[in-house]
Amino acid sequence: MEIRVETMHYKDLNEIIRESGDSYFKLEDVFGQRYIGCGLDGRRIDIHGTPGNALGAYMNGCEVFVYGNGQDATGDTMNRGKIIIHGGCGDTTGYGMRGGEIYIRDSAGYRVGFADLSCAFRKANIFTSLLSRSASSELRSVSEI
Repeated sequence: MEIRVETMHYKDLNEIIRESGDSYFKLEDVFGQRYIGCGLDGRRIDIHGTPGNALGAYMNGCEVFVYGNGQDATGDTMNRGKIIIHGGCGDTTGYGMRGGEIYIRDSAGYRVGFADLSCAFRKANIFTSLLSRSASSELRSVSEI
């Protein structure tokens, strides 16, 4: 399902995704809508634009691809799944992750990767000081994914 998001309220957008029987969503013109993919499983969501805070929070197995930048709290307390950001993202990315994977092509903010040590938090091109605080020191380029 393709959705041109533009000024759609985040609650309306998330309701459409949650209630739809579709397993694939292409979101165009995303401009700060929060909580995309929260608590969901079994779906792939391609986001063109900039999703708002808490992208993929409590996620249980979705695959989310962001063609732009993420904001704060991406993957907050996620359980399973994969978030791939073809850009940078903000503070507390991966904070409290219990599982899943997050890949970030560019830079990230502060307090990145404070997660359960058993989850696979990977960051491409992150500064050494941030990497030493992340849950895993394994690096992979976004282009490998």
